[in-house]
Amino acid sequence: MAGPNRSLFNGALIGVVAVASLLQGACGQQQGSSLLERERFIAHALGAIDGVSYSNSLAAAEHNYALGFRVFEVDLCLTADGELVTFHEGHEGHLGLSRPLSQVSAAEVLGLAYDGKYRLSSWSDLLRAFSHVNDAFLVTDTKRWNPPILRALLRGLEKVPAMRRRVIPQLYQVEDFALFRRHSPWPYPTFIFTLYQNSLSNEQVLALVREEKIPVVTMPVPRVTPRFVADLHSLGALVFTHTVNDHAQVMRLAEVGVDGFYTDSYRPFHWIARLAPASRGLALGEGSHP
Repeated sequence: MAGPNRSLFNGALIGVVAVASLLQGACGQQQGSSLLERERFIAHALGAIDGVSYSNSLAAAEHNYALGFRVFEVDLCLTADGELVTFHEGHEGHLGLSRPLSQVSAAEVLGLAYDGKYRLSSWSDLLRAFSHVNDAFLVTDTKRWNPPILRALLRGLEKVPAMRRRVIPQLYQVEDFALFRRHSPWPYPTFIFTLYQNSLSNEQVLALVREEKIPVVTMPVPRVTPRFVADLHSLGALVFTHTVNDHAQVMRLAEVGVDGFYTDSYRPFHWIARLAPASRGLALGEGSHP
């Protein structure tokens, strides 16, 4: 992997220090997940590449790893034959498909590329790529959980056991907790409860956080309020929000206590210390690029 372009990290030093200071201050007040206390920015849909969001491609992961991201959210969709692939449902037009991807076989899907350029990957191939580095984590976004989706997730982890402690499931509904307790045979490094797929009130969310000891809650930006954030913090939960690409918005949300952000393209400038020219990249393997 080529070294990062350091010009990408030039910016206003005052803004850099302010973001880092705000997030560091919030971190000191929470228990939460140590990983997400440390890594406050999650690359949404594996991050943008060439100005394109939602590609969910290995090329995007490679690009954003070089820029400093270490936690990557990935959209996963179940194919007609029960395999998970890296794709955001509803974006079939970007693949030239006229029917839902869930009606297409994995073999057909894996021959396609987002916008004709960014090749889709199987879940197991994505895990293999990430297994070549020891400091990158994946956050799943399957949009829902049911036994076929969970079985497909677990099949991938059985093939790449090195990633079992580096996959962070996002859960969506109250019943997801029971499903994971029944069917998932190993612990995850942490998990995230996300609010965008349910209609729970703030009070119901707080009760669930208390009951299930939820370490991280993420929500759309309009759901963020100072009171809700403070109430979640009082229960020991970290608060993340999505999707934020603007520095001023990061600042505003950090000021009300938000701990971290899903982003397509925001580059946290204070990461520059970690970006040595000789840093290793994701080993995508031959044929991974379109």
